[in-house]
Order: sequence, then C-alpha cells, then structure tokens
Amino acid sequence: MLAELVIAHDERAVVRIGDAYVKADVNTARLDREVSALRSVEVPRPEVLWHRRGPVSLLALSEVSGVPLASLGAPSPHREAVWAMAGEVARRVHDEQVPESLAAPSEYRSEDLDRLEDWLLSRRLADPQLISEHVDRARAVRNSATNDCLIHGDFQPAHVLVDEGQIRGVIDWGDAGTGDPLYDLAVLTVGHSEYLEAVVGGYGGSVDRDRINGYWSWRRLGSIRWMIEHGFDATDDIEGLTVLGS
Repeated sequence: MLAELVIAHDERAVVRIGDAYVKADVNTARLDREVSALRSVEVPRPEVLWHRRGPVSLLALSEVSGVPLASLGAPSPHREAVWAMAGEVARRVHDEQVPESLAAPSEYRSEDLDRLEDWLLSRRLADPQLISEHVDRARAVRNSATNDCLIHGDFQPAHVLVDEGQIRGVIDWGDAGTGDPLYDLAVLTVGHSEYLEAVVGGYGGSVDRDRINGYWSWRRLGSIRWMIEHGFDATDDIEGLTVLGS
C-alpha cells in the first residue's frame, strides 16, 4: 500500500495510507488535545483509529470525504447555505460541555502580541503603521474577549470538508481548548468576509462584528509569522492586511 505525503514541516507531518491519515507530531500536547476533542464533540469529524504517545507522537484518523469549504468558489445561494451550515457546526461545538482534558486555553491565547509586532516590524513585511494598527486591533479584542467555552481553535475553511452540499467533517483539532467563540468565526471568515453574514445567520444569536474584525487582524498577523517560520508563502496574509485596513 502506497503512502502519500500530505504535508510536512519541522513540527509535524501527515501521511495518507489507504483510507487513513497518520499524523506525526513532536508536540505531544497538540495531538492529545486533538484526540480529546475528537472523542468529545458531537459534530461530523474523523474517527480516531489509534494514538501513540512518545517523543514523536502518532495519531491515525479515518478519512473524511469532501473538499475544503473555501474551494467552493464565488458566492451563490447554494454556497452561502453551506457556509451557514459551518456556522451551525461552530455553534454546536461552542455549546458542548468543556471536557476536563480541554479546559486549558486554546493555543491562540498564548500569543505575545508585543513580540509578534516586533517580529513583523523587524522584517519590514508591510507598512509599519499598518502593522501597528492591526496589532492595536488585536490588543483591543484580547482585552474584551471571553474565555469560557470550547472552541476548535483553527476553524479555517480548509478544515471544514464539504460534499454534495453537506458538511462531512471538521478536521485538525490540535488547537482545541477554551476561548472566545468569536475567534472561531473570525478564523473561518478572515479571507472570506463575503460569507460572514451567512455564517452568522447559521450560528444564530447576537454576534459582535467589531470583535470579529479585531480577530481578523490578529489571525492575519499570526498567520504571516507562522507561514514564514514554517517555510510557506505568506503573500496572501500580507496582502490581506491591506484589505482589512481599507
């Protein structure tokens, strides 16, 4: 049986073997969180086949059919309906009781915004004033954020798989923990603001769009550093700062 390398960088690798995916990760806690989330939440998700802890931890997951939500293309009533379903899924996650194993804050909460700003400014990746403005937005939303429900932590469209107009599974739960539910909605829509209203409609209830805007800034800034440090192209995120700032 052939193995297909899906992604690899200095922290983790994902390999497809038949109808299973095997993750290898040097961050044992990250895979522990993923296993806890997958065994706790009642939303479409992969099945945990087996899990081995060690210096390099391993996790085998069942395949989830479908394509990433973001690949559906330009807005249409059909596509907006699927994005609304993603909002519904987010609500179901946020309404879950937090298991003891996931009571710690989600990874994003540990971001040092001062250090992040210094890192970005030192590399002159964008206009310094623009970077500082976005960092100020991130600081403001951090100061007003709640930290009291279970969140996915990396609820980007690439992690929401869709097939035949239905959400078949949410993958990559390694950043799960407690946090502000609006962070998940912001991560989902940061590059797809045209679907924000559909997502909010599916999510239901009152949603503070100013806080989502602040998280958009935070997410873009953090993504720029992560992409560059892991050897990926950060052009889209850098250009996204200008779009958010307009």
